[in-house]
Amino acid sequence: MPHRRVKGVILAGGQGKRLRPLSYYFQKCMIPVGPIQKPILEYIIRLFRHHDITDISLLVGYKHEQIVNYFNSGDRFGVRITYILDNDEFQGSGGSILNFHQNAPISTDDTLVIYYGDIISNIDLHQMLNEHHKNHADIALQLPTGSGKTLVGLLIAEWRRIKYRERVVYLCPTIQLVNQAVELSVGKYGINPLGFTGKQRKYSSFDIHTPGIL
Repeated sequence: MPHRRVKGVILAGGQGKRLRPLSYYFQKCMIPVGPIQKPILEYIIRLFRHHDITDISLLVGYKHEQIVNYFNSGDRFGVRITYILDNDEFQGSGGSILNFHQNAPISTDDTLVIYYGDIISNIDLHQMLNEHHKNHADIALQLPTGSGKTLVGLLIAEWRRIKYRERVVYLCPTIQLVNQAVELSVGKYGINPLGFTGKQRKYSSFDIHTPGIL
């Protein structure tokens, strides 16, 4: 493990609207899964502990009492847990991270591993951190395969457009996904990509060749 201090940051404050009616009663990351019916968040914390990440901040909001009552200080899981309560002024995942940045005891020397609290995986965090530090990168992203990464891809593309003046094109499997991604990127992130859903002759050469058009 690299010598720099590594902290885990887990987003665990969402309302889980797509999991209703279950999430009317459970914080979504506390829904029990698997043969031994452990909450989703426990699997994630054990994953962090397995990779020697023991300083963990939980960004909590909706039904956070369930999380605090179950995990408490984190001692019985071999980790130290700090709770950062979401601020209603900052919406969404980005707002939770901004609120964490403003209120948590972190420094520019820390490496933060930010993880969604409702995703179970067997990602090799050791390997990812080693690659991240070896390449002296500012940010490392672990992305899933499939169409679920479309909006994340748009955020990456916008960053590359601003920093490198690159033109980025993403291919989507359906017209519906193109339209959904464009609508959400404008409404949630203020990014204005151009969705190509027809024949090339429908678009001008300016549209196709101007840097910054997605």
